[in-house]
Amino acid sequence: MAPGCLGKEKPKALPVVLNRNLIDSLANLYGNNLAILSCLRCDCFRNFYNLRYDSLGEKPAGYVLFSDTNCTRLNFPVIMLPSSLQKEISEDIYNVTFIIRKTDTIEYRILSIKETEDIPSIARSFFGRQD
Repeated sequence: MAPGCLGKEKPKALPVVLNRNLIDSLANLYGNNLAILSCLRCDCFRNFYNLRYDSLGEKPAGYVLFSDTNCTRLNFPVIMLPSSLQKEISEDIYNVTFIIRKTDTIEYRILSIKETEDIPSIARSFFGRQD
């Protein structure tokens, strides 16, 4: 974890309420595997994505990355998601939130700041993608 990262740890056993209609709209446009990067409280994840891109040329794979409008300093193109829309999706998401839309359910995982450097392996596991 990078020094100075003050991101939020995920709460214990508190369910997150996601707006199904907005998730469906995004998934219909971009696919069922989504991730929302929030830089409002923490720069750690943005720094990690930039480091991977700058040193390895690696962009997120297996999912579409959305970034809130506070995350304007990514070194590669992402889909900007206005903070107001992010709040409509859920008031409870932060850091990086992985989301899968399935037929009857929406699964999600909010990464803690301790998981910053494990994003690629967590994404492969969560989204079921193997390299």
